[in-house]
Amino acid sequence: MKADWWSGDGGSGAARVVSERTEDSGLFSFLDSSNWEILVKVLDGCEDSGHMWVLAASTTDQGYRITVTDTVSGEQRSYQNEPGRPAEAIVDTAAFTSPCLAGAASR
Repeated sequence: MKADWWSGDGGSGAARVVSERTEDSGLFSFLDSSNWEILVKVLDGCEDSGHMWVLAASTTDQGYRITVTDTVSGEQRSYQNEPGRPAEAIVDTAAFTSPCLAGAASR
């Protein structure tokens, strides 16, 4: 997963991954590594919905785009916020099916 940011005054850049992360989640900062902007989680929802889930929350009104890549199929999902708008939570419980299908085939 990766994230990019931009502001209303023309500033932009790649969000940095904060070192405190796990295999299925990541914290991102924009300008200051001690100021966390976005938390993104990718969870295995295969048993519940037949899909991998992408959940995210942010504490910014900066513009951003989060891109999450399915490592099985290479498929990508992007989630975006425009500058000046408080970002809404992302709850995508139908993000990817390929990991679920690949897991089912190996059982």
